[in-house]
Amino acid sequence: MSCYNGKSKEELLAVIEALELELQDAREERVTQKESGFREKYAIRILDALTDMLVVFDYEGRLIEMLSRDDTNHVPDVPPAELANKLLQELVPAKEYARLKRTMQKVITTGKPAVGEHSLMLGDKLHYFEHTISPLDDGYLLCVCRDISKRVRAYKELETLKYAMSNAKEGILAVKMDGQLYFANDRFIAEYKLLGDVKNYNIRELLDQDTVILWNNMVSDVRREHSKMRYLIPKPEKESESGTYEVFANILLNEAGEEVLWCFVRDVSLRIKQQSEIARLNMLFNEILDNVPIYLFVKDVSNDHRYLYWNRAFAEHSGVAAKDAIGRNDYELFLDKTMMDRFYGEDLEALEKGRIEYEEETMTASGEKRMMVTSKIVIYPETDHPYIVGLSWDTTEIRKAEKKLIEARIKAEEADKLKSSFLANMSHEIRTPLNAIVGFSKLAIEAKEEEEKWGYIDIVDKNSNLLLHLFNDILDLSAIESDSLTLSPRPVILQEMCSDQFERHRHTTQYGVKLMLDEVDQEVWITTDWDRLGQVISNLLNNAIKFTQKGEIHFGFERKDEAIQFYVKDTGIGISANKIATIFQRFGKVNNFVQGTGLGLALSRMLVEKMGGRIWARSKQGEGTTFYFTLPFDQTI
Repeated sequence: MSCYNGKSKEELLAVIEALELELQDAREERVTQKESGFREKYAIRILDALTDMLVVFDYEGRLIEMLSRDDTNHVPDVPPAELANKLLQELVPAKEYARLKRTMQKVITTGKPAVGEHSLMLGDKLHYFEHTISPLDDGYLLCVCRDISKRVRAYKELETLKYAMSNAKEGILAVKMDGQLYFANDRFIAEYKLLGDVKNYNIRELLDQDTVILWNNMVSDVRREHSKMRYLIPKPEKESESGTYEVFANILLNEAGEEVLWCFVRDVSLRIKQQSEIARLNMLFNEILDNVPIYLFVKDVSNDHRYLYWNRAFAEHSGVAAKDAIGRNDYELFLDKTMMDRFYGEDLEALEKGRIEYEEETMTASGEKRMMVTSKIVIYPETDHPYIVGLSWDTTEIRKAEKKLIEARIKAEEADKLKSSFLANMSHEIRTPLNAIVGFSKLAIEAKEEEEKWGYIDIVDKNSNLLLHLFNDILDLSAIESDSLTLSPRPVILQEMCSDQFERHRHTTQYGVKLMLDEVDQEVWITTDWDRLGQVISNLLNNAIKFTQKGEIHFGFERKDEAIQFYVKDTGIGISANKIATIFQRFGKVNNFVQGTGLGLALSRMLVEKMGGRIWARSKQGEGTTFYFTLPFDQTI
């Protein structure tokens, strides 16, 4: 403050005035800095936010700067970083460059912005662009390029739709709720001889009094149902010929939100006339054809394959009356679309070949399956379109007779083969244990050592049991095949059955193999034959023991819905894929070097089926096999 001491009042006022001016300059400078800072802060971000491509060219078309982000680059096959100093002529096709050049010349000449359009291939799709070119300083132009592909395609689709509607064979019109015409295509305008703007007409002026009533009713129906509806209305009296129009009507909203009734009008006079004539002919021949013992129908190919005739026999077979079938096609008659597609495909094949014939299984109206032979024949009467005549006849009884003959022949051939096979196998299967019994009996008699003698006796005993088991299997097979085997059902506690089989077999496994009865429900019981169930489980356990040299053999059962499922699982040699299909056949053997009759699994299958169940196996060679069989969960006593 000392610097102001001694100054006069005038001098101090001058100092204050100078300070105020300095303060005002400082404030203006801060505002300018603030505005400049906003531009520096947001200008780039604003440019980056734009979806348009912004570039600066000189008057020669050389790219000076891209002002937008890289992903808005519309120049194909050139990275944004390489665009600088490129000539526009080098970047786009010649045709599109010419369009851009014309716009540039216009801007250069007038000094005002100009708008143009061009298109480019981006990837595999053609894109349309709108370019706005504006002058900058002398020598430079700013080009804003915007992708308008969606708009152009929508416009083209609209033009295509307009063209299609204007040139449609059907009359198309749109009518406001007060009756004023909103749109009419060329066909409708020509038929009703409208002049000038169609919006000058009211639909009620174009119709006779009776048809106006029908029209009002139609409008009320469509508004009430809110759905597309079909109507038949007579041609107006002013028409040169009487006839019928088919009208499909639906209400839509226009761009102003007003209800507009869109109508598609088709002249169906000829079609209805044809249908009437055909109906008359049907009445003439109906009595004759209804008494023919075949199913007969006729389809009009030109009328969406609709039925023209449907005789009484076909009606009884299908459950569809002739009055409900005539005038409708398969898709309108039946519910199974897959089957209807097949019918339509057969019609097309008949049209291509002239005639086809095929056999198929069908279901009658009563639910009975029948075999039918159908022949479809294409005929060409004097009209300009074909008809399909269908003839079907029932071959069920013939096929049954043929099947019985074939089955009898096959059974006779199989019986002859089985007899030869049976004798060959039995001679081998019986000879093997008999030879062992005879041979080792002699050795037992001649043996001097007691241990040696009992070893021979044990072999004789095992082969005697094998021979006895073979004869029992043969007798059981014979009884089952002759249907003389009877079951003795009684309540069987399954845990007791499995425990009994466990005790019988646990000491018969090979060395190092452990037989295990898995944990099962001790309370489950069913009504079945104890002995036959035990025979099946025993056969499966014997089979597992025979082919399992190490590991474990598990067996048990579990409840599966309305059945009991038993299983025997081993870690044996397994069964190859080409063998597993034959193991349940008689003398079907996995390993011919392992002793056994080959009847056990076949007998097990027959016993299981006799008791109302089924049997199967799952196996992987080298890893083991699991046999399954089921019996009904029957607790009746």
